[in-house]
Formats: sequence, structure tokens, C-alpha cells
Amino acid sequence: MLVVHVSLTPLAGSPIRIVSALQRHTSVRARLVNLAPNAYGTRRFPEDLDWSRDGDEARAEIARADVVHFHHWFAFGSDRNPFRFDFLGAMKRGARHLMHWHSSPEFTARNAGVDASALQTASLPQLVVAQYHERYYPQALPVPLIVDHVHAAIPPERSATSVPHVVFTPSQSLSWHAERWETKGKPEVARILRALERRGVLRASIEQELPFDACQRLRATADIVIDDVVTGSFHTTSLEALSMGKPTVCWLDARARAVLSELTGTTDLPIVDAPLQSLERVLVELCGQRALLHRLGRYAHDWMREYYREEDMVARYVRAYDELLATGSLTPPARDEHASARDWLNAGLPDLIWSARRKRFHPHRLKLALGRSVRGLRKRIEKRGGGA
Repeated sequence: MLVVHVSLTPLAGSPIRIVSALQRHTSVRARLVNLAPNAYGTRRFPEDLDWSRDGDEARAEIARADVVHFHHWFAFGSDRNPFRFDFLGAMKRGARHLMHWHSSPEFTARNAGVDASALQTASLPQLVVAQYHERYYPQALPVPLIVDHVHAAIPPERSATSVPHVVFTPSQSLSWHAERWETKGKPEVARILRALERRGVLRASIEQELPFDACQRLRATADIVIDDVVTGSFHTTSLEALSMGKPTVCWLDARARAVLSELTGTTDLPIVDAPLQSLERVLVELCGQRALLHRLGRYAHDWMREYYREEDMVARYVRAYDELLATGSLTPPARDEHASARDWLNAGLPDLIWSARRKRFHPHRLKLALGRSVRGLRKRIEKRGGGA
């Protein structure tokens, strides 16, 4: 079986990890065609076929493919797309294609110039990454992020510095309130880390534009890795850090915990689950207990080897391809009479809570509230005769 993956950007390395794991652990021959490998600037990931450089080979592989696996939404059956190529017209008879969602419907809709509801009701076979995204795509089959476990075979190394080394590598500079999901709250987390650094509690590395290999080397020196403490979801960062035996701080909401538990078959999760408002206290506690850091790291390392084996995770993709070729479709999670109620509890309610929190704590509102507080304080002082 030949599966050709097609992506507009590196997507934080997710497509190439799937392709590499398929090659390592299965009989599937897999290729990745990327339109813009350099889309992230210095934040580079391994690649396979570059559309601008390897276009002829890419087109030949697409024509031979049994399955074409799209990682971005665009007009597949037309040359009016960023590739200027009709993928469906080039595929052989009997070949199948599927869509793999990596972003929220609203984010994808903004970038593709379509209506978000049209994405959620699309009739083609669909996969969705088993993170926060799955709650928004009820017709899609959840599949795991793939993590290369090369580092998991290496005993975790602890820093020899006088204070614990904490690594935070967000991909963007957005504040927690700027986007619902496409943020890790860099300004807010960085403020906490720098304050603790000044107090001598920890040493912080905050990096945003590192190539993937450099980012992995940096995490290898960490005593603690911070992923996402603002949205309620985990990312590849958590899985990579856990596999390296690093205590990993990340906040999971109820649905994210359920998804990860269902994926791995255990509710016993090794993530240090802490939201932004608790981050400072949690870091102070962790940095004051070297023995605890070591125990958490060993637990993370062993958990990944037992519950998140790369060969088990990539096998889910092979089963999806087999079903797609056999039936022309994919079976999404079952829905019953209570499905719409669960949809609201899993997606509508957390989004509502976030929106209310954002409205309450948005910087403009905070400034207004602070101004009102100051004016009120001045009035009270003047009434008591203490005004200047």
C-alpha cells in the first residue's frame, strides 16, 4: 500500500512523524508532499518531498498512491488551490482520499475562506487529531499524535545546575486571551518564569524560533518542561517531553483528559496538570524537591514506553487505511440520543467558560477596572480628609 500525505506547511512536524512511523513499523510505503517546508522560518522540521523542488516525483507518487492523506483543507479536485494541481483528477482508479483535521473549525475556516459549519459537516472520510480538536469534528475518527521514541531509550539526564532548568518553547507570542486554542500564553507564562528566575527558584529557557532538532536538544537539558497551561489541551511538546523522562506541566480540561485516557487505555496520566493561575505555586514546589522531579521523570518515561508506544499508535492509521480501501469510508465514534448533550458539555461549555473568563480578564477591561478602583480609593481617602 502506498499512502501519500499532502500538507501546505510542516504542521509542527506532525505529518512527517506519521510518515516516518509508517515506514519504520508497518508494511505501508509512505511519502510526504509539502508545499511550503520553510513556512515557519527558522522553526524547521524534517521533510520528504518539497513541491517546488520535487514536483515531478511528487506528482508521480500521487498518481501511484492507494490513499492520498490531506492535512489541510483546500480544493482537492481542482487546480484552483495553492498547489495549482488537481489531486483527485491525478489519482488512479480505486484510490481513496481522506481529510485529517489539525486545527479548530474556526481557525481552518479563517485560513481557507470557508464557513466553519461546512467543515464540520463535510461528507468525505475524515480523521482528527486526538487532542482538543476531536470535540469539534463528530464525523471524524480520532487518531493519535505520533512521537518518535528514540529519546525514550536514553535514561533521563538531570541538570547539574544549582537550580532546576525549566524549558518553555511556544510557537507563537500570543497572550492567553488572543485565541481560544492557537496560543500557549507566552507573555503570561514568561512573566511567571522570569519572576521566579529573579528569585533564584529556577533557570528559564524561553525559545520560540528554534529548529526542531535544536528544540529537542534544549529539552534534553531540562528538569521541567512546560507545554500549554492556558487552553486545556496537550500538544506534541507534552508527549515528546514525557518520552524523554521530563516532568511536564500542562493543563488538561475534562475532555482532553478523557481523550488521552481513551487513547492510551489508562486514566493514570503522568502530566503535572496545572492551569496558569496555579503555575507559579506548582513550579516553586517542584523546584524545591529534586527527588520528586526525578520520580516524576522516571514515571513519565516508563508511562510513555508502556502506554504510548509508537508502533501501537501508528497501527491506528493503518487500520483506518485498510477500512477506507475496503469500504470507501471511515467509521466515526458512535453517536446516540445523548450525543448533542455531550457535544455541548465537551465543547460548548468549555468555550463559554473561556469566553466569560476572557471578557472578565481582557487587558482593556482590567485597565478600566483598575482605573475605577483607583478613583474609588481616592474618593474614600478624600472623604476621610486624607486627600492631597
